[in-house]
Amino acid sequence: MVLGGAPSNPTAAIGAKLRRMAVKYHKVYRSLVEAVSDGRLEEPFGQAGFRRACPGFADGTYRAFLWKHSGAGGIETGASGETLLLERTSPGKFKLVRPFKDDF
Repeated sequence: MVLGGAPSNPTAAIGAKLRRMAVKYHKVYRSLVEAVSDGRLEEPFGQAGFRRACPGFADGTYRAFLWKHSGAGGIETGASGETLLLERTSPGKFKLVRPFKDDF
């Protein structure tokens, strides 16, 4: 039942959104891992290399994904709870955190 435009089960709506986000991030992350593994993307890489090696994502993905999912080595989550998948090596340059994550 919807009251005033809000879903009657907001937890279910949030869960569905998180699942969609996880699938989106999974596709982007898998694409990065494959590009590094097969030599199409050399580490450390920046936004331009990411875009060339992993075509087909929305412009916003190329602008935000690397920064949102990077942090100091060994940190599992960022301040807003996102999974950290990359390490920032210098301004605008990143490398994948190893071992590669395959469980999100």
